[in-house]
Amino acid sequence: MQLCAQALCLEAMLDVSIPEGALFYGLTRRRVAVLFDQELRNLTCEIISATRELLLSGKTPLPQYLPKRCDSCSLFDLCQPRLLGRRKPVSDWLTEQTKEESCGDN
Repeated sequence: MQLCAQALCLEAMLDVSIPEGALFYGLTRRRVAVLFDQELRNLTCEIISATRELLLSGKTPLPQYLPKRCDSCSLFDLCQPRLLGRRKPVSDWLTEQTKEESCGDN
């Protein structure tokens, strides 16, 4: 999907058509062709729209720790899914701390 998004950007900037791209896997030293068919283009555009909405909302979702994906991810230390995925939002903590409860007013 990232490769398709890059192709969509190039198409828009250069007014060209890019029918396919390629992923290169360094470990196996293999190149795999990726066809930018309409289904992939539609899915990529949906994700772009959802990402725009997320950015405009000013809120980011908490990371979700999935060992199969997360443990080998190069962004693991930045994302910190095990630590941040369990925490409540700061706004919830502040609400709890500022609740009007019994403060000796009885």
